[in-house]
Amino acid sequence: MSRSRHQTIKGVFGGKPASEVDAMIDGGDEGVEALAEKKLFKLGEQKRRAATGNQPKKT
Repeated sequence: MSRSRHQTIKGVFGGKPASEVDAMIDGGDEGVEALAEKKLFKLGEQKRRAATGNQPKKT
């Protein structure tokens, strides 16, 4: 059951009218769920890096 976290806002909501986007959010669409998981993961990584001082190197 390994699913990719590679979901983008444009890929999930792109080209859809606002009413359909609202229905997707309210209905718990699986693309919306994947975006929420991705956001939580990214926030967790940011907090972890800030706590340890382990920032990615800028190139």
